[in-house]
Amino acid sequence: AAITSDCTVTASFSEITHTVTPSAGSGGSISPSTAQTVVENATTTFTVTANSGYEIDTVGGTCGGSLLDSIYTTNAITSDCSVVASFAAFDSDSDGVPDSTDNCPAISNADQADQDADGAGDVCDAFIYDPKETTDTDGDGWGDNIELEAGSSPSDEADMPRLPRT
Repeated sequence: AAITSDCTVTASFSEITHTVTPSAGSGGSISPSTAQTVVENATTTFTVTANSGYEIDTVGGTCGGSLLDSIYTTNAITSDCSVVASFAAFDSDSDGVPDSTDNCPAISNADQADQDADGAGDVCDAFIYDPKETTDTDGDGWGDNIELEAGSSPSDEADMPRLPRT
């Protein structure tokens, strides 16, 4: 109807919000870990933390965003969406075998060969046919264990074991 006298008009508005749901796979966590209510076109952040022996593999989901160090910042939120963090077992030599099970984590050896079955991969084992020896610290050709058994120093190249005469 036509307004014919002074009147009061009241309008109520509410912000449009959306829900961002975080989740983390095994090997780490995301914080906050519960669904977040975010105002339309705003961003939000999550802290992604890998457990010991793991590293952050990917952070994605339907929100979009970017990871800087351990902080994931979403793109502007325009609908309900998700943030998903995944983790991978740490593999310092990039041979496809996680350090937790790698028999030589410092040197790539995907085949995990261990000729003498002493637990040290052949690429890290100076004595691949002797299960009692894996290391020759001083490079004198004598394994550290035999040097210790013979009373010589495994870190002194000039101090070699004295073998008994027969």
